[in-house]
Amino acid sequence: MAKDFYKILGVARTADEKEIKKAYRKLAREYHPDVNKSNGAEAKFKEINEAFQVLSDSDKRALYDQWGEQFDKIPPGASGPGGYADTPPGGVNFGDIFGQAAGAPGGARVQWQGGDVGDLFEGLFGFRKRGQGQPAQGPFGHAAPKGQDVEQPVTITLGESIHGATRTFQFALQDDHSGQVFPRKVTVKIPAGVREGSTVRAKGQGAPGPGGGPNGDLLLRIHLQPHPFWTRKGDDLHAELPISFEEAALGATVEVPTLDGTVKLKIPAGTGSGTNFRLSGRGIPKPKGGKGDLYFKAKIAVPKELTDEQKKLVQQLNLENGDALRANLPTAI
Repeated sequence: MAKDFYKILGVARTADEKEIKKAYRKLAREYHPDVNKSNGAEAKFKEINEAFQVLSDSDKRALYDQWGEQFDKIPPGASGPGGYADTPPGGVNFGDIFGQAAGAPGGARVQWQGGDVGDLFEGLFGFRKRGQGQPAQGPFGHAAPKGQDVEQPVTITLGESIHGATRTFQFALQDDHSGQVFPRKVTVKIPAGVREGSTVRAKGQGAPGPGGGPNGDLLLRIHLQPHPFWTRKGDDLHAELPISFEEAALGATVEVPTLDGTVKLKIPAGTGSGTNFRLSGRGIPKPKGGKGDLYFKAKIAVPKELTDEQKKLVQQLNLENGDALRANLPTAI
């Protein structure tokens, strides 16, 4: 049975663009599959969407008003019900075939020798119908456009960036053209090794495509939550390592944390504050194999309070005189 797009949206044939859009929004919210779980809601929603895509486009609507549901199979050069501008090869006059039936209310399908007008066009002009598994097609065989991509910022911890994570998002998408609101709930797996500013793409989870076209994608923009100890730079990890004056002056072996547990790190005698220590291959796993490095920056911890006895011991050491250390500093700019 032919579809009457005006009847589907519940508007008159004289309805303007504003009335059509208002009717569509109301019905789309009512029958969207994510909201309405009743039997037939999904099919009804697709029917409503199809009707709106035609009636909201002035060119498509004009063709639909003239040819009915078969408007998107009419080749260029058609002059409307009653005849074509040119007679196709073989002397077939399409005006004689169609008569006034093609312009009947509701776009009635015209039967021709046991087949419909869509079969006739397919044979003569090579128009392809949409079959199961084929992409949706718009007027004259053009592929229906893809829906809009949707960007969503997401903050993850350093541990999640190293080991991977799963996030569930629940949001509403609004089509800029139609104004239709699409509620959506998406669960996305964030792969291990993602960096600050990287993008994770969830295909087909964006806005629905107009005219039955494919959905856009959901783009997750990754932001790393600051860590109180570690700083990530690419695939490397950096941290400050507090050491005592004694350890810096005399040397020591200390335990330091890594992603795989604690390891021993040798501090040479005479280590100064700001000295960097590198542990190769102890950083973050790389997507294509291998690991980054782990860096520790020595920070000599100076006690804030000393007993009188401790002060005397420090003075007795007299290892280096402060004035001598500052002897080469410039006196002026």
